[in-house]
Amino acid sequence: MSCRSVHCLALFLLCVLPGLAMASSAPQSVPAAVSDLLLNADWSYSEDASKGPEGLEQAAFAPVDLPHSWNSLDATDSEPGYRRDASWYRKHLEFAAGASDFRHILYFEGANMRAEVFVNGEHAGGHVGGYLGFEIEITDLLDFQGVNDILVRVDNSVDRSLIPSQKADFVMFGGLTRDVYLQVRPGVHIDAVQIDTPGVSRDEAGVSSTVFLSGRDEIDGAFRVEFTVLDPNGKEVSGIGGDVTAGHGESSHAFEMPPIRDPELWSPESPGLYTLEVALKKGGKEVHRHTEPFGLRWYGFAQD
Repeated sequence: MSCRSVHCLALFLLCVLPGLAMASSAPQSVPAAVSDLLLNADWSYSEDASKGPEGLEQAAFAPVDLPHSWNSLDATDSEPGYRRDASWYRKHLEFAAGASDFRHILYFEGANMRAEVFVNGEHAGGHVGGYLGFEIEITDLLDFQGVNDILVRVDNSVDRSLIPSQKADFVMFGGLTRDVYLQVRPGVHIDAVQIDTPGVSRDEAGVSSTVFLSGRDEIDGAFRVEFTVLDPNGKEVSGIGGDVTAGHGESSHAFEMPPIRDPELWSPESPGLYTLEVALKKGGKEVHRHTEPFGLRWYGFAQD
């Protein structure tokens, strides 16, 4: 390399490296409305392996989008081995007026293999295992008047207590390897819905459902849950409603719906799906809605 080239490279590094150290994308705006906000764009990434946010003052960050892995090329390059260590991801959020009326939950579809989440310098939670999604509520750590600093430390270091085996002959990709969402929810909301089909035949199908509610109210209150089943063509074929007491902590409520007559059975040749719509209401006003698809089929083992 010529002296001129070396001089140009030195100037380039002097200009770029300070910018990388301070790399910070514009904050993503969060609306004051129930939503599942995709957070994949405009993160910053550092291969600094510091244990906590306090060690990142001089860390160099570079812009990335998710999903991301620092091992994305290691399986195909000519270098032996691959990086097994920790890295940091940073994201900035700001909130619209009225957002403090809602709960805010980070949902990670996958972080390989250990993850620790910090919000505005405070530890919000963590997760072990890269193949299952996880949620961390961050409502109480947010500044609804300013810009919020989200930091995620992800570590794929060798850990023989984790599954799969550290002796496996495949790359254990480190990073935020799946989508990340911010779930914006009302104070009391539908956390999950379980659908059971205890009996299915060509003539009719029984359907029951359990709704799991989550609330942060100081005391329980009166709510109503309404279930509607739509067939694969969008026609209402069953449903039920009932009053529940909820709002303080977690609660579950089971309902059995009228049977579905002449159901459209699922098969690979005819993979039609029904839809269960669940509405949570308070004082006649809908506060949250959840939709869940499901199929109806039956099978058995015949004697030879």
